[in-house]
Amino acid sequence: DEIRGLADIQTEITGFNMPDRKDFMRKMLDSQTEVNGLLTFLRRSGMGQLARVPLLTLFFCLLWKEEKEKLMNLTERKAKLYQAIVKHILQHSHRRHSSSKASKLKETDYVEILAEIGKVALVGLLKGDLVFEFGQLPEKVRGEEGVIVGLFQFSEYGPSLAPMEMVSFIHKSIQEYLAAWYLIYSCVPEGNLGEVGQQAVHLEDCEAMENVFQFVCGLSDEGAIKVFQHLKSVRISDPTLDLSKTIPDVETETVMPLCDVTDRHKRFSNLVCDSFQQVQSKAELLSHFLDCTGGVILVPREMLLSELMPNVKVLTKLAHNCVFLFHDISLHFEGGEDSNLFKSLEFLNCLQLPLGLTEGSKVLTVEDLINKIRWCSMSGRCNFSFLLCFRNGQFQFYITKLFLDCDDHARQFTESTTISVQSNASLLCSKQSCRKFLSSLSYRDLRSHRV
Repeated sequence: DEIRGLADIQTEITGFNMPDRKDFMRKMLDSQTEVNGLLTFLRRSGMGQLARVPLLTLFFCLLWKEEKEKLMNLTERKAKLYQAIVKHILQHSHRRHSSSKASKLKETDYVEILAEIGKVALVGLLKGDLVFEFGQLPEKVRGEEGVIVGLFQFSEYGPSLAPMEMVSFIHKSIQEYLAAWYLIYSCVPEGNLGEVGQQAVHLEDCEAMENVFQFVCGLSDEGAIKVFQHLKSVRISDPTLDLSKTIPDVETETVMPLCDVTDRHKRFSNLVCDSFQQVQSKAELLSHFLDCTGGVILVPREMLLSELMPNVKVLTKLAHNCVFLFHDISLHFEGGEDSNLFKSLEFLNCLQLPLGLTEGSKVLTVEDLINKIRWCSMSGRCNFSFLLCFRNGQFQFYITKLFLDCDDHARQFTESTTISVQSNASLLCSKQSCRKFLSSLSYRDLRSHRV
């Protein structure tokens, strides 16, 4: 009975918990201050969970100790970071098994082997499987002990009389990186995204491949083009993802049917923006990005536009009109909440853009408008949405949605302003109202002002 009981015992490799990480780092680094610094850096970079893997913790410690600045630079692009991680893993494993019978492959020889592993990795991701049979790996991969020991962890499932050897990657992100490597090495040269193009055909499928898309975009410009072409086809096939249906036609002055930005719009936009953020040649690929989004950029609150394009001049070089949509921006700025808004408007050179709040009213600039509403003395939940439409090399500013919850802001948007801008451009714009495409106006508890 005791033997039978022992046979039922199962073990699980859980990796380093937080105390383990601190203890290991303290042995590797020179001081507790350095340990605290590394832990803080990993947390802020979103890589805290990677330190659960002992080998990756070793990698972080070595780079932090010897090349701290290099580690910080690597985090700017995810693909470069993981390229360094995988290289470190293979070098470390090769040194440990240099005296074994494992083949003496050169670094360049690993390219094909990693692609073979990546194919298995991608199949698992598309199926939602993070554990698979060791026998699924190609024979050439199974013979490379240094690779196997470094990238995989082993376990056994099934009856004890017929054990089945199963493997999983040391971390899911490693599996995603190698899946992207396979796509770049084997599929993109053939002009496609392989199994991804066939199976990731809905938003939810693409979200499951989010990290794979980002790795592909970071590894290859050609791969990035294929990613944006694929996501464009997903948008076109699903009308609920198309933000362009919420944008008025500025040229014909046609207001689209009222359609607010939905959660699905935001999810698709974030998927595309996060992928484009990893691209190496942003200026050269900007047109593919705009094609993918239908020419509409839903400006992420937590991302600066400078992370999506090198400068606003690249827009003038494109024969592509586009729209920047700022959605549900709070009119009650506190503690620098308007920082990203100002940085985005400044980046687009739009702070001095002249506009009129009503037909024929005096003209003020976008910066004037923001400054007028940011110092409101009353509290509330006022917010607005606006468009910056880029056409024929010029921007136009339009408010599309307005929610008023206090008298001060109601007054700003309904009373004529006395601020004027003396320029020919302002005289031309003064005949147009930035509220001409206002399609949603809501208000609550306004005590002394009529809207």
